[in-house]
Amino acid sequence: MMYADKSRLIMCAAYRHKLYGPHVQWLLPGWYTKDWWRVADVPGCSAEDIRTAAANFLAVEDLVMDAATNHTLSGLTAEEFMDMYTTELKHYPYSANGYAPLGYDAAWVLALALNKTMTHLNKNNKSVDNFSYEDAEFAQLLSRTLLNISTYGITGVINFNRNQERLNKIWIEQFQGNTCTVITMRVITGTKVIIANETLTIRRIKISNNPQGYKGVSGGIKKKIQVLLILSPVAPMYDVIVFNSASFLKLMTSNTRWIWISFLFQTRWWIFSLTFSLAFGTMFVKTWRVYKIFTNKHLDKELNFLRDRHLFGIVCGLVCLDVVYLTAWELSDPVAGSLKHLSKEISPDGNVITQRQVLICTSGNENLWLSLWVIWKTLLLALGLFLAWETRHVSFPSLNDSKYIGMSVYNVVIMSLINVPLYYVVGEAHIQARYALIATTLNFISTFTLLVLFVPKIAKIMRRATCPEEKPDVVSGISTCNYWENQGCPYCNVK
Repeated sequence: MMYADKSRLIMCAAYRHKLYGPHVQWLLPGWYTKDWWRVADVPGCSAEDIRTAAANFLAVEDLVMDAATNHTLSGLTAEEFMDMYTTELKHYPYSANGYAPLGYDAAWVLALALNKTMTHLNKNNKSVDNFSYEDAEFAQLLSRTLLNISTYGITGVINFNRNQERLNKIWIEQFQGNTCTVITMRVITGTKVIIANETLTIRRIKISNNPQGYKGVSGGIKKKIQVLLILSPVAPMYDVIVFNSASFLKLMTSNTRWIWISFLFQTRWWIFSLTFSLAFGTMFVKTWRVYKIFTNKHLDKELNFLRDRHLFGIVCGLVCLDVVYLTAWELSDPVAGSLKHLSKEISPDGNVITQRQVLICTSGNENLWLSLWVIWKTLLLALGLFLAWETRHVSFPSLNDSKYIGMSVYNVVIMSLINVPLYYVVGEAHIQARYALIATTLNFISTFTLLVLFVPKIAKIMRRATCPEEKPDVVSGISTCNYWENQGCPYCNVK
């Protein structure tokens, strides 16, 4: 709140510092004289400079006289009051006062309040004639009476809020071109800004704020090509969880949403760790059984512990180790989500500042837990390589998976050595590239492993289908295949 001469000084300083344009909005009193910006009384700035700096300013003032033609509590309309006021001023050496309508309504409201107060006092055998400024009871009674008054005066509707403030209409106008144009006249409550047609348009630029666990392995890829990523047995299950969850994440409260996002992030580790143990554990225990059989050269060892149920037990044991590890992680160091601010981008005109944010789910000792997890899985892969090496000379093709195990482990190790460092080099500023990297790595590894393990077996079954006289046993466990001689079948051998 300042007078017009001070506003001109400020506008001159704003012009010198280039603080003007469509992104700058000044809010000034509405009682300045007309064309106040045309007064060139500031050294170093012309009237045009001040007009440029003050362009599009908003002027706000209480509406001191209603434009409606309704009759007020005094029986006069606003126009009739002004005519009467102007006529009376001619008999006195005073100039017109813009706040005269407010004073007129104030006198009438006080009269109404005193009238209602007298009624209450008469019931208690009291009178207004006994009024004194030290009478606290009378002051409280008068205050309560004023709060209950609602009437129509020269200045419009008259009523008061709980803070004993009048809810008066506000006159808002905007400087457009070279003149001020009225935008609105209304009672304004609360903290919202009211503009011309009550529509506020905000320019938004949405930067990726997806949590790292929000869309899992296909997080940074657009929906149009996500179908191409659902090639592994793990991705469909996680995609079902994520895309069904995304639809109602917006319906949750802020706290609930954070909890659910953290849950999705941790679920990713559960699914990834458990499926890793199931996939490679199943592959390795079969090779372990072959290893135990072919190292029993003297047939001096009991091998009853190599039945299918025992192998299932070993795989379940690997899964249980994962469950214990992940449970300990969640209980001792739970995952929490947080927003991290990245770089700011300012538009060329300076009107838009884009604050890049990324939603990160992490725990206090996440690096420690991840290191333990990597060590545990590395030992499992090392065991698989050992078994593959020891069984490489097994002469039964259906039992010798050493080549496929070696290729699968090699694929995992090479992809991890390349993409894990690349993941940290890319950084959080390129979160979409991170998601694409994770998605490509996981889907490539899982798809390659499935193809290496099952395509040769499927091809062999299809070849056998062309040999009607071939009668192999089921390729399962430690059983072998017996081939019958068939001279007419080029794919059949005598063993």
